[in-house]
Amino acid sequence: MPETMFTALSNIRTAEDMIVAFRDEEQCRRVLEGMVWPDGRICPACGYKRSIAIAGPRYWQAAL
Repeated sequence: MPETMFTALSNIRTAEDMIVAFRDEEQCRRVLEGMVWPDGRICPACGYKRSIAIAGPRYWQAAL
C-alpha cells in the first residue's frame, strides 16, 4: 500500500475521521484500488497494465 494511503488510513481514529477519509463513493473506490493494487492496476499473474477501474453502481444497475 502506498505510504501516503497507509498514513491516511492509520490516522483514522473516530467515526468522523472515517467519514472524512471515505467522503464519497469515488474516494472509497480509490482507497480500495490502492489496497488491492498498491503499485497501480497491474495484473500480478501476467503484468498487464491496461486494466479497467472497479465498476461503480451504474454498471451493476445496468447489468441487472
